[in-house]
Amino acid sequence: MSKLVVFEFLEGDFEQGFKVNIFLGQDGVNPAVKFRAKLNPATEILKQYKDWKEAFVQFDTGKDKSQAQPNGDFRGLRAGKQSKACSRQSADVLAQNFNNWLSVKDKEVQKISRELGRYLNKSDEIRVIILTDNLELQRLPWNLWEVFSKNYPRTEIAVSLPEFQEPKSHLPANKERVKVLTVIGNSQNLDTDADMREINGLPGADVTTIEQPTKERLIKKLEEDNWDVLFFTGHSNTDKETGYLHINSTDKKITIADLNDAFTSAISRGLKLAVFNSCDGLGLARQLTNLHIPQIIVMRESVQDQVAQDFLKHFLKAYSRGKSLYASVRQARQRLEENWNEKFPGASWLPVICQNPAELPMTWFELRQGFRSTSRRSQLRDDNEVTLLNKVKEFWIEGLLEKSLHGRLRIELDLEERLDAIAHPWGMVWETPEQLTRKLDPGTRIIDVFERMGMGGALLILGEPGSGKTTSLLEFAEDRIAHAEQDIDLPIPVVLNLSTWRGGRQTLFDWLVEELWGKYRVSKALSKDWISREKLLPLLDGLDEVREDRRESCIQAINQFIQMYGKTEVVVCSRIADYQRLKTRFKFQGAIFIDDLKELQIEDYL
Repeated sequence: MSKLVVFEFLEGDFEQGFKVNIFLGQDGVNPAVKFRAKLNPATEILKQYKDWKEAFVQFDTGKDKSQAQPNGDFRGLRAGKQSKACSRQSADVLAQNFNNWLSVKDKEVQKISRELGRYLNKSDEIRVIILTDNLELQRLPWNLWEVFSKNYPRTEIAVSLPEFQEPKSHLPANKERVKVLTVIGNSQNLDTDADMREINGLPGADVTTIEQPTKERLIKKLEEDNWDVLFFTGHSNTDKETGYLHINSTDKKITIADLNDAFTSAISRGLKLAVFNSCDGLGLARQLTNLHIPQIIVMRESVQDQVAQDFLKHFLKAYSRGKSLYASVRQARQRLEENWNEKFPGASWLPVICQNPAELPMTWFELRQGFRSTSRRSQLRDDNEVTLLNKVKEFWIEGLLEKSLHGRLRIELDLEERLDAIAHPWGMVWETPEQLTRKLDPGTRIIDVFERMGMGGALLILGEPGSGKTTSLLEFAEDRIAHAEQDIDLPIPVVLNLSTWRGGRQTLFDWLVEELWGKYRVSKALSKDWISREKLLPLLDGLDEVREDRRESCIQAINQFIQMYGKTEVVVCSRIADYQRLKTRFKFQGAIFIDDLKELQIEDYL
């Protein structure tokens, strides 16, 4: 389970310093630690931030800029020109002085760092919330704070207003789709098509789009359905503390206050996340936060069109594939740093989560299932189960999958359903060969195929050498781990390699017990209990690595196991040629073949 750190700013200012309360705890439960500290004055930090902001939004990118109008390079208002060198210098000065202000050389920051070290581990997924009504504090790039960035790399820092409450929302009905409303506002000179490609490609989403609506039409749309997620793409800005949306090219800009009743209605019916992929959105977030929406994502300042596109692409890819909301924003921020910080110094500082502390962030899986975040607060797994989940995640996902990808987006593989590869458990006879093989829709993932099978599903993954079988299995494991961390009733995915299969009279039950002890140090008694109670999801790689004269017995043992433990889900991977040479077939619900990569897929990846 992830950890939560809250910095509650009590009183003070940049001239006198700030008194803060710090709370530490497990995510979703009451804090385990509370202490107080005082942050030093920072009399120059606001000027340095202003210098960076002005340089960032005004340096010449080689395009014609209009004065005080929505501009094609920024999703808001901008004017003037400065040099790239000025922007880089001001970004470096701000970053250095921000950490000088919050340096561990200061006794109070030492105290904070010491307490964090007692409770947090480097491998922890950590949410930090800056609780303050000071807009200048909310604007600061807290992700630069070296106390976290150097010691706890899996941290993402959000902001919140000090007053909050759980939204009064109706319990959602069970469902399988995420209801998404996308609003394309005034997009003069912007490429909003790039945003729409990413949003429309979300798995399991029903997307409704309205373009340049009137205020009345936007109100009607917000009120007419039970939306889960709202996206706004177009121009926006903040004046003082008030945010403005440019919803079309003819009407005057509007505020959240103009939409209060509609947003209150939408939140009461389940709106959980609003993403404003537009400029200078903290004013919008502050107004919407007062309506107690669970989460908002905005840009702190003006954002270049291409940067906004890149953020949304990487955020949605990570989020829809099982990453937590905070991990998805952190991963997208890292991509911005790699792709844009050289050209636009400080671009990775822009995205920020505005969090309602009364709510827990929801995964994409939970949005699809209609979970209510606060219902998870009392759900805690047994310590042994948490330990096993962490071992699988740390070795296979963080240690192997993420390192092998080097932070790149994953290739969307072409999948083909291959019912001819299995002995259907009901002995079904197919009328035509076309019913046995079928190309799956583009963007279909293994988890999508698996979830359609329902409880007790068993899936075979086939492919040529190097086609991505193991990577696909680990991506599936990552998705299911994320789900299991949020729902204690779901089984724990365990990745194992079949190469150690001995054959003979060995049963899969006995083999699993040995492997869980040998690979994960789970006691044999506990393994037997978990297997008997069907608490595990075996993900079995490398059937083709089993000694050839033992492969038939391996398939037979797996078939016997799923017949005896009918609720246990199983996934097996094999090279297709090695599997096709065998006489025995898996009695599974489904089989898929991973097609070879096309040149265009490889070019897009590179």
